[in-house]
Amino acid sequence: MGVRRAGGGTPNKISEQVRDWICVIARCDPRFLGEPFSCWSLTKPHDYLIASGRGATISVETVRRILHEHGVIRQTSKTWKAGNDRDFTAKMRRVLDLYDRPPAGGPGRLRR
Repeated sequence: MGVRRAGGGTPNKISEQVRDWICVIARCDPRFLGEPFSCWSLTKPHDYLIASGRGATISVETVRRILHEHGVIRQTSKTWKAGNDRDFTAKMRRVLDLYDRPPAGGPGRLRR
């Protein structure tokens, strides 16, 4: 009877060279590689690999897993998306004014 490996599973189909290349791509500025954006999402390195011919059969999930295994952490960013409401500034000032000078009833008081 054979000895089973801990972890089991099928051997990696993606070479170490491709794995290393995925990490290099994710760690560099996309503009350095000629991409028109300033940071990578999870799908963009995948798309770059396919376009460059280095990862035609790789999935986005595999890219995520490889990056996780190599300690490459995606940074999330928070953005402010402004609406197209022409009265936005006036409304914003009214709300901020309520914070600065609450009405006589005070916050938390229910009106009936």
